[in-house]
Amino acid sequence: MPPIHLLAQAVDHLIEKTQSEVLYWGTGLILVALAGGMVIAILRRYLKDPPMQEGQSGGFSLADLKRMRAQEQFTEEEYQAAKTKLISRLKQAEKPTPPPEATP
Repeated sequence: MPPIHLLAQAVDHLIEKTQSEVLYWGTGLILVALAGGMVIAILRRYLKDPPMQEGQSGGFSLADLKRMRAQEQFTEEEYQAAKTKLISRLKQAEKPTPPPEATP
């Protein structure tokens, strides 16, 4: 067999081996990237504050205020002031926000 054929066979074998290694390592790299993305998504979900449910204001509710008044944590006047403030905040939250004006 002429040396050129031996060289061609060696090159073919090297190319096949290199292609399979690239495929193997490429697949491994993609799997590691996907696993890392999943870990990051899970960590973000657990480290982030839970989203507020509809109807929650992020502060005291009227029931909380009533309970605190019943436990005498504040006076009737303080209760009425906090109640008025809470109701006005809830009314403002219910108002639809106008769309932003287009700037030329």
